[in-house]
Amino acid sequence: MVTFRKVLILSVAGLCALGFFLAADLDFWNYNHLPKVPDENTGHIHRMVVSHGSVRFGTDHDVRLKQLIHNGTPVAGIIFLLDLLIGLHVGVFHIRGQKPMENKGTIKPS
Repeated sequence: MVTFRKVLILSVAGLCALGFFLAADLDFWNYNHLPKVPDENTGHIHRMVVSHGSVRFGTDHDVRLKQLIHNGTPVAGIIFLLDLLIGLHVGVFHIRGQKPMENKGTIKPS
């Protein structure tokens, strides 16, 4: 059961980290590959702000994907923090210098 718990918690943390990496990668890709001026022939007509204020023009798909990633980032951050707290509570993650709790859920007086 402990191994399953570790795999589950580490998998959720890994998926959240992968989501953050993909969000950053998408922003860099938009900055490097989208045109700086609108191009009606290719459909790059929607104004997008990427990489700290740089303006690029993308297609409908580019804009929807950027909005989806942007709206999902806070959710992924909350899931990551909850996963971290649960991992600390059940003993999957340890703070350096502290021993894991022997009786989980009980607080021993100092």
